[in-house]
Amino acid sequence: MNHTTVQIAFYISLFLVMPIGAILMYKWGKRIVKPIAGDIDKSKHIQLEGVAFKTFIYMIPALLVFGIFATPVLYFGNLQKKEDYCIQVIKVNKMTKSDAFLKERCSCLDVNELFEKAKQ
Repeated sequence: MNHTTVQIAFYISLFLVMPIGAILMYKWGKRIVKPIAGDIDKSKHIQLEGVAFKTFIYMIPALLVFGIFATPVLYFGNLQKKEDYCIQVIKVNKMTKSDAFLKERCSCLDVNELFEKAKQ
């Protein structure tokens, strides 16, 4: 992957995919408020810990969905860090394109582009 592809994928996942997960989590939260409020109205003694625990248990599916939608942001952010790391390693160690370290650590990135950026 080259730098432009990683940047585009990161921003798409940050500004489109992750907000979809947040919206779905919000809608799920609105959906479970009514049953929890109904249980509170029916009970004579209200315990805050019980309400909080029940809310947390009901929100677990929404948290999982949000985690799934947030994963691409973490992945592409990690690729951006890896690209910066590989460029710094090439600059400092004066590596060649056939170096085993680059094949192991930077194989998912465009090696030619990394060397061009390291020369700058």
